Amino acid sequence: MKRDKLTDKLKRYNLETLYYDYYKDNLAACPEAEVYLANMTRGLSDNKDIYIELPYCGYSDYSGCIVERANYKFIEDNEDDIQETLPPILLGYGGYGTRIVYVNVSAGTKKQRKALFETIDNLQSYPCFNDEMVSNLEMEVIEHDIIETLGYEVYRILEDQDIFIETLHDDLAELVYSDNEYPYIELGHMVVYPHDAQWYANSIMETL
Repeated sequence: MKRDKLTDKLKRYNLETLYYDYYKDNLAACPEAEVYLANMTRGLSDNKDIYIELPYCGYSDYSGCIVERANYKFIEDNEDDIQETLPPILLGYGGYGTRIVYVNVSAGTKKQRKALFETIDNLQSYPCFNDEMVSNLEMEVIEHDIIETLGYEVYRILEDQDIFIETLHDDLAELVYSDNEYPYIELGHMVVYPHDAQWYANSIMETL
C-alpha cells in the first residue's frame, strides 16, 4: 500500500501517524525529556516507516484504565503470536509508568494490515481483548490496595489506640468483601471503597 494511501486510511480511523522524526523534533523542543524519549523511540527506525499507537493498549501512572492495562498485558503475554498476525509491534515504555504498543504499519504485509484494521475495528466496538484478564487484574489491584493503602491507613488508626493485630490484613480483607457494597476501580488503578479507613478501623475494634 502506498504511503499516502496508507496514511489517509489511518486518518479515517482517527489514528495519528508517528515517525521517528516526530520524536526527534519533540526531543529538540524538550531536551530534559531525553531519557524518556530515548526509551520511547528504542527500536523505532529512522527510515520514514509509519507507526501508530494501538488504541486502548497504552497507559501510565496518570492515564488509562484497568482495560488498557489488561490489553497491554495481553499483548505482552502473547507477543510472539501477535507478531505473526499483525504488522511488527514494538512495546514502548517511558517515565511515569508509561506503556505504549507501537505498530509499524508500513512494514507489514497486506494480510497483516488487514488483520490490524480488523483488530482496531474490534477494539473500537469493544475495547477489551480478554474479559477474564481484566477481571483478574482488577482483583490483583484491589487485593494489593487493601494491604498497601487501606491497610496502612487502618493500621495507623489502630496504632494511635495502641492496638496491634497480627492478622490485620486478613481481617480487613474479610471485612471488605463481607459488605454488600464492593470496592471498585476508577481512574486507572485507584480503588474506591464503600467506607473510609476510620469505618473499617471502628468495625475491627468492635470485634475485639
